[in-house]
Amino acid sequence: MAHRSFEHEIRINAPVNTICDFLAAQVNHTKIHPLILAIEPLPDDPAREHTRFYQITDQLKFGPLTWKLKYKSAVTLISPNELMLEAFQSMLYLRNKTRCTPDGEGTRVQESVTIQTSPLLMGYAFHEADGKTNQEWHKLNGAKRSTQ
Repeated sequence: MAHRSFEHEIRINAPVNTICDFLAAQVNHTKIHPLILAIEPLPDDPAREHTRFYQITDQLKFGPLTWKLKYKSAVTLISPNELMLEAFQSMLYLRNKTRCTPDGEGTRVQESVTIQTSPLLMGYAFHEADGKTNQEWHKLNGAKRSTQ
């Protein structure tokens, strides 16, 4: 398996709790993520008290081809201002750790993403994850991005 990571930092003109609550409820991600077609909540796991589980349906494109991909995800609230999103699919594991901190009257969002997949899929998976993350943040009100 190949590993690759990227980080983004962005300032959003909204309070910390508004941003964290929005991101923690993954059903909201259809509003900002261009690939997601549907998000279905799954049953909770009593052993993971602060984690919510979902089934995601994405529509992917590669040239003229499009196809749907279903996978499971988990969103864990680490603290009131920090969460971890994990996406699991037979060929791919993605971990997104996001921290929200006050920044003037807005919020600074720091995101660290790690992808693990087959070397043959890494280029496509990395391009889609990094590029779509940029698109997500710009859909939020007043976003200003700086990539690290």
